[in-house]
Amino acid sequence: MSTSTDHNQAFENSVLQAAKDLLEPKLATLPWHQFELEYHSPTGRARLQVRCQQEADSPVRTLVLSVTFLHDSEELQLSNIIMPLALRWERLGKRTIKAIFEVAHPAGYDLFLIDTVPSFHDRLLKRNARAVTDDIVMITPETDLVSDIGSPKPNSSEVRGYSIFDVLDELDADA
Repeated sequence: MSTSTDHNQAFENSVLQAAKDLLEPKLATLPWHQFELEYHSPTGRARLQVRCQQEADSPVRTLVLSVTFLHDSEELQLSNIIMPLALRWERLGKRTIKAIFEVAHPAGYDLFLIDTVPSFHDRLLKRNARAVTDDIVMITPETDLVSDIGSPKPNSSEVRGYSIFDVLDELDADA
């Protein structure tokens, strides 16, 4: 095994460990979860995928995280980051992106979030991610993955609840 391959696998394991340290304690509360690092020898690529089962009585598995390692161009491409319903509103997605970036950046790798939906793309730009295309952003040291920017948490002063009955009462009072 070459030194380059050893170095690549050590880097991949470091990224895996960063994601695992953050996500495993939360995913352990679900019926099933798995961290998998797949190697694609002919292409020199590897892929980290994290899956979980959100409900014990459902066979559906959720792809939580997918990161592709492109060693030749020193890039990581994060194509999927979806938190299970039970774990939403804990900022785990942004914290996971930050943890991966904190391993990738010192190693000289760029982190790209690819195939982003427009709303997520826009929220990342508000956080100072760098736009590459309409559905790709690059995470940089200036990207703010800590603050509450553009993502209100439920049960906080950022989100106001409405009662349809109060709205109807107000409409009746105005009539």
